[in-house]
Amino acid sequence: MAGLAKRLGEPLWLGRAMEHARAFDGPHAARARSLAAAARRRADAARSLKSDDQDVAALRLCHEAALLALCALATTRGEPTEPLPPASVLWARAADLPGRPPSFDAASALLSTDDPMAFDALGDPRRARRLMAPTLDFLLALAEPRTQRELVLARVMRLSSAVAIGVGLVWLALWLFVWPTNEALYKPVAVSSLARGSAPPDTLTDGAQSERACSTDRQAQPWVRVDLLNHVAIDSVRVAVRPETSLPLVLEVSDDDRKFREVSVRHQPVPTGRWRVSLGKQRARFVRVRHPGEGVLALSEVEVWGWR
Repeated sequence: MAGLAKRLGEPLWLGRAMEHARAFDGPHAARARSLAAAARRRADAARSLKSDDQDVAALRLCHEAALLALCALATTRGEPTEPLPPASVLWARAADLPGRPPSFDAASALLSTDDPMAFDALGDPRRARRLMAPTLDFLLALAEPRTQRELVLARVMRLSSAVAIGVGLVWLALWLFVWPTNEALYKPVAVSSLARGSAPPDTLTDGAQSERACSTDRQAQPWVRVDLLNHVAIDSVRVAVRPETSLPLVLEVSDDDRKFREVSVRHQPVPTGRWRVSLGKQRARFVRVRHPGEGVLALSEVEVWGWR
């Protein structure tokens, strides 16, 4: 289990890369890192070649990448690498590298050639690419071109990104499954009447408190009703009330738009302009704000917070 956790955490913690970078610290570090960086550039170029007719060119790039990585490793050990030794010599020195992949010997037999036409004579160059890929990755990992300082910065950036992603996922899960949402948003609204110059009813559920109120005419028992389109476990209802609204205000809910049950009555003005009523997860589909006498309803927003 600990080994699995270490492997999964390696892309973030960069422990092996840090160990390899320490091996490159020494009098020949600059040349070794230059060779390692050149090896990675050739390996990246080889990976960008995808089609069958590019396989031989990709193999040549893999060949050069492996030789440059081996030269980088030899340089850290103080071995002469100027000019670059022949491929067969470099691969002979690599025979005792620890942790070699199972295909290392077969790959080295292909990559240790000094013949520039050797890959053209292969019957299946695509298979050769697959065979040598683990060995090339192994050598590139050993030939770490980044300094310890660069790896520390990369570790900080990766860990910070992982933490940010984790926090984002937790927030998303809370938003989707724990926190209530405004179930009235963009839902249809009906009003008992609409005064001249009033904002349209759909502004009551557009998520923005408009400067213009949606107002009814002065009439008997004016009302505003929101259809949530689903039965919702309602946590709270928040109504933005304008001063010209007649009191008292009655908040009602219904399952079928016929029988409404009263859940709250407001007799006093709303100092903040926002009337909030907790419903404790009562289930309903319709929410209605009503004045029981003759008067006017002037509202700018209706929010119904809950869960479907």
